[in-house]
Amino acid sequence: RVKNWVTVHGVILPNQCVRLVSEEQASQGFLEFEGEHLPVQVFQRDMNSMPNWAGSCWYYLRYMDARNDHAMVDSDIERYWTLDGSSPEQNPAGAIDLYVGGTEHAVLHLLYSRFWHKVLYDLGHASTKEPFQQLFNQGMITADAYKDSRGAYVDIHDVEVKHINGIARAFHKPTGNELEIDPGKMGKRYKNGIPPEEICDLYTTDTFRCYEMYLGPLDAGKPWKQASIIGIQRFLAGVWNLMEITLPDAEVNISAELERMMHKTIRKVTEDVSRLRMNTAIAALIECKNEFARQEKLPKSFLRNLVMLTSPFAPHLGEEMMSTLEPEEHSAQTSVLRYNWPNFDPEKCLEDTIEVPLMVNGKKRDAMVVAVDINEETLKEMAMSNEKVLSHLNGNSPKRVVVVMQPNRKLVNIVF
Repeated sequence: RVKNWVTVHGVILPNQCVRLVSEEQASQGFLEFEGEHLPVQVFQRDMNSMPNWAGSCWYYLRYMDARNDHAMVDSDIERYWTLDGSSPEQNPAGAIDLYVGGTEHAVLHLLYSRFWHKVLYDLGHASTKEPFQQLFNQGMITADAYKDSRGAYVDIHDVEVKHINGIARAFHKPTGNELEIDPGKMGKRYKNGIPPEEICDLYTTDTFRCYEMYLGPLDAGKPWKQASIIGIQRFLAGVWNLMEITLPDAEVNISAELERMMHKTIRKVTEDVSRLRMNTAIAALIECKNEFARQEKLPKSFLRNLVMLTSPFAPHLGEEMMSTLEPEEHSAQTSVLRYNWPNFDPEKCLEDTIEVPLMVNGKKRDAMVVAVDINEETLKEMAMSNEKVLSHLNGNSPKRVVVVMQPNRKLVNIVF
């Protein structure tokens, strides 16, 4: 492990030419080179090393120009990626837009990478004073671990969980002995981690990716429940199956409700991804897919948009579906990555109706669906004629009727 995580360097004495020789040549005391006998000097290997920070603190710059054999990074290429066309007086603070890392690792790495980057900036090799624009600490995946009677952790592959009288109980498969369930971190020492390769083999890589992002907010700790992953697999399969009802747009009568769902989904996913709210973006995609699946016919442009919105989470599905829906365009573009992101019309995201809660003395008694543009007087008249409101008034005259119209939620509260 040490060999893989440090940068080994050698020390060469001044005015010495060091050549690698075989043990036989070393025993002769000389090396025959171009007809000459050159003396062989034996050096003690220097086991000194630099920490792994020496490489990991500037690698993001190397990614910009990885095939350059003459420099760490070409200055023009470095400015292209880090400044992003900004003028000198508007230079971004950091070279990288976003740094995602756990608190335990990121704190030290950020400290050292800032030191290295500032040195490179002072030497003129970097165009920004800071390496990173923004830091985001992701949450931790948690999972149950299992202990035997000795307190030793048992490999999760040797555990069978049964629900007896509504209570989860764990048993050791080879012996049948009951195990203690210990909820906490997922890790090698707890033997409760399942290799991602196994999940991918069982459910596909796209399903694994989507499930991790769907677990919850990116910055929160989330429990791993493998039994729930099947729901994401069904969602992706459902997106694929929509091709069976897809027709050219000209052959489909597109309803206003379906068009509104499409534009609302594009807006929701676009905004949530920009805020790293992957779980709510996927939830919106699931809702959209379910609505599409209820249709007898689906316009091709709507499925295309749904596939494009899904492709960042399930790239393999995106490539397969676009190559099927639009083989010529996909061949020309070579990848979904090169397609334009779908656009939405804010006007088409607006609802025609809204549900208004009806309250009596501060308690909700009923609700009614009204037009979005309803005026205050009409709303008050409809509320006062509602049967449930009248029953709770019990013949009493209201002292006042409070109608809330703004900012975006209408509410009626009748006080008597």
